[in-house]
Amino acid sequence: NDVGIGDKGMKWDFHSAYPLDDENGDDENYHFYTTWKTRKDGTKRRVIDYIFYSSARSNDGNGRRGALVTGADEGELSCTHTLSVPKDEEVEATRFPGLRYPSDHLLIAAKFEI
Repeated sequence: NDVGIGDKGMKWDFHSAYPLDDENGDDENYHFYTTWKTRKDGTKRRVIDYIFYSSARSNDGNGRRGALVTGADEGELSCTHTLSVPKDEEVEATRFPGLRYPSDHLLIAAKFEI
């Protein structure tokens, strides 16, 4: 998506810190989720919390990307670590919230470097 700022355009290339839509294809047992609740219509595990990041670069109008505008001299912002989510057997049968995980949302966090 191009976002205009004054007379200069900015190119935003957003990435998710966590894999989305089965991007983690190497591990068939990996299922990223941020909530797992039982409601009237049943039990559902899904992603409703996200961490997105981007390195904004100036755009010269011809599709060429210029210098980072984040203040960094060189390099791209990259995600180096994320907190893991519990395995199925680590979650109580009542799902979330529960005694072990008292919120209906899991804590997610990411560490970045430039």
